[in-house]
Amino acid sequence: MVNNCYVNARTGAQKGNKMKSKFYIFILVFFIFIGCNKQNTKKTDISNSCEVIRNFNMVYVEGGSFTMGSSEQLDNPPHQVLLDNFYIADVEVTQRLFESIMGENPVPNYDLGDNKPVYFVSWYSAIDFCNKLSIKENLAPCYEIYDGEVICNFLNNGYRLPTEAEWEYAASGGKFTHGYKFSGSNNIDEVAYWIQDISDLLTENVANKKPNELGIFDMTGNVEEWCWDWYSEYHEMESLNKYPTGPLKGVYKSSRGCSFNLFSETQYVLTKRSYLYPSKGYSYLGFRICRTKID
Repeated sequence: MVNNCYVNARTGAQKGNKMKSKFYIFILVFFIFIGCNKQNTKKTDISNSCEVIRNFNMVYVEGGSFTMGSSEQLDNPPHQVLLDNFYIADVEVTQRLFESIMGENPVPNYDLGDNKPVYFVSWYSAIDFCNKLSIKENLAPCYEIYDGEVICNFLNNGYRLPTEAEWEYAASGGKFTHGYKFSGSNNIDEVAYWIQDISDLLTENVANKKPNELGIFDMTGNVEEWCWDWYSEYHEMESLNKYPTGPLKGVYKSSRGCSFNLFSETQYVLTKRSYLYPSKGYSYLGFRICRTKID
């Protein structure tokens, strides 16, 4: 005959173990939920499955004439430019997107993040990315390479880098411009990640600040961006400069936009230009993509 005291004790122990298991499961689920929903105040790890991946949108930019440059820029004085219609990405190319196309992420481990802009990308790597993304989406690639020389077919519908003129026009808001000092505001903190925001000198996720008049993010701050053009000094022109694409040859490629690591607000001007070796990647330089509007 089975001892009832033993049966009751065993049953009670089983119930207690079940309650403990349920309690531990509840605690585990609770912390997973909190981990996925709390505001991320640290740098995002690229393996963070809780983060929503930010895809890019191509923003339509209606062309037209505008005054490019500034009287304060010696290499970019005011001159009239005429542009055709085009599309430009609303965000910089992210690490997640770059890695999905190129199979690698050149950003150092301390600044990884799916939604952070990619950098340490050479101009030639950016060109390669554009062609590969175009092929993946069944578009006609814009770039052909002959003996190391890159030729761009601007009439193809694939992805490409913006020209300097397209970049400056889009950054200023195009036909919807309000004449802001920065891209989208006269208050730099509304639209840009820069040294005042980032005490540890790292990049931030794209599209976390206010966009400009066209709905484009981060054209002031975060990272500088490669453009198509070979670098040369602009000169004032009496007649309209139609659809400029820069010199045919050069030593340096141009970049636009001011990165997060400048210490003075006065340095963040839309007309500022930089020139860099196209074969090198830089710790503050990424890119965004563009497309010609084909009728």
